Amino acid sequence: MVTILARNGASGFVLARMALNIVIDALLGSVPIVGDIFDVAFKANIRNVKLMREHYVEDQHKGGAWKIVVPILFVLLVLGALAWLNYQLFMCVFQ
Repeated sequence: MVTILARNGASGFVLARMALNIVIDALLGSVPIVGDIFDVAFKANIRNVKLMREHYVEDQHKGGAWKIVVPILFVLLVLGALAWLNYQLFMCVFQ
């Protein structure tokens, strides 16, 4: 669905939201037991169909993906820095 929208000129915002929905569903849905409960409440496909309808029928969601991509990159940068600091602390304690 994401590739179809990309070929048909969907905005970067719509594509980023759809990709984020898929990633969230895949990551949290893969956790045993909690993921099953999460899958009942969070339906990535239904959310993506809603975004697709809003894009085509209601002509909403114009603009770029920066509103989605920049915060995600910031969170990944912070998580990477925390992982590196934890590794450094682990190496100092156990050497």
